[in-house]
Amino acid sequence: MTHQEKVLIYSSVPRLFRTSYIGHLFDISQKYPTILLTEKLDTDSEKAIRNKNLFPRLEEIIPVDQYTGKKRSLFKSHLHFSKLMKSIINQYKPSIIIADSMINPLEKYLFRYGKESGAINVAFQAGFQMLSKEDESLWHHLQWRDSGSFHDNSFLNRIRLTHIKLQQHFNEIIDYWLYPMLMGTPPFFQKSLLKLGVGPGIYDVDYIVVYSPKEAELEKKIGRPKEAIKVLPHPLIRNTKRLFDTIYRSNTKTSNIITIMMDVNTVSHRRSDLSIIPKEEYIKGRIAIVKLLLDLLPGWKIVIKPHPIFAHGGIENLKKKFSHVSPKIKITDPNDPADKYINKSNIIIGFPPPSTTLFTSMLLNKLVIYVDLYREILGDAFTSYKGIKYAASLKDLRNIIIRYVDHKRRTRIHKNKKNLKSKDAADIIDEIVADNIHK
Repeated sequence: MTHQEKVLIYSSVPRLFRTSYIGHLFDISQKYPTILLTEKLDTDSEKAIRNKNLFPRLEEIIPVDQYTGKKRSLFKSHLHFSKLMKSIINQYKPSIIIADSMINPLEKYLFRYGKESGAINVAFQAGFQMLSKEDESLWHHLQWRDSGSFHDNSFLNRIRLTHIKLQQHFNEIIDYWLYPMLMGTPPFFQKSLLKLGVGPGIYDVDYIVVYSPKEAELEKKIGRPKEAIKVLPHPLIRNTKRLFDTIYRSNTKTSNIITIMMDVNTVSHRRSDLSIIPKEEYIKGRIAIVKLLLDLLPGWKIVIKPHPIFAHGGIENLKKKFSHVSPKIKITDPNDPADKYINKSNIIIGFPPPSTTLFTSMLLNKLVIYVDLYREILGDAFTSYKGIKYAASLKDLRNIIIRYVDHKRRTRIHKNKKNLKSKDAADIIDEIVADNIHK
């Protein structure tokens, strides 16, 4: 095979590029001429992608800045990215297009115009994928409904909820139907009043590449044809692991540090009856966990890594709450890459809902503890992952920590046994090219 097919990759959310897509880019650019559409990246990633020794066939790096550039109105986003993606497709004429979703205008028009030009559309999984779309949808609905002042059942609030729902559907029609037609292209049918419940992207990509048979089964359940699903382990457990070590962890030494991943979520619901967990109780539980860790591990450093969304507000309030617990607690910059702290830590702690950060921490063979004090919706999402310890109470958390400290050598975290010389992202592209040659 001559590998003359040109591949165009969109790097998506910068933190997902750093933890996954840079590995796919590395594999593919060893064999295929590659074009990268990129957001504003961290310094380490930016320096790496310009290294021809690492990415020998990466021919062009094009800033697009959908997530990290100036904010545009929805109409202006459609207008800008429709023109930009059409221009890029016409100029570079890629044979294969890779991105991770079709949620926002750039990806929609990238795949749409790529398909029209004859390119093969491929979605590579970027982060942790929920194992139950029904539970995920329910969680999002309850968060939307109850994060404001709509959780009481009064007649007025029911009217307000109905109005907001109708407004959301109207906005979706504008986003997925009206604006595309104004741009001279058919509507995107995967999310609209006529296609409720259809997963984004299901009809819009030719292939999807997932991390494991679990995700493959999920894709089958939502209607993806078996032949359109490819399984490829995460880059952290492939031969690309050496790339991450070179770029991000060359001088990193693990020490006695606990990193707590803190989301902005302060409203949640119990699995048993969907009742709201009061905000005060929720925060009180977080503080109780930190106090327990300070008591059990007095010589350890405790780092709280806020979700990047804290950069838009709330970080000062978070610092205030935990400064009363102990001045020893370090609260990091929300915009810092999470792996910067994960790599230095022995223990990672997170809370519902499940996150890509905990998933990748598991792949790095850290002790990952998922704390579900209130039996929340999605609080059991990681129970099938042997590399993640589940704590349903402070007692559970205490026992896990004590066992880890007292039997550090004997208590081994689950290690993925995938051969680091197994299939890589370029092999997947080879398969897709071969599939289409024989059609």
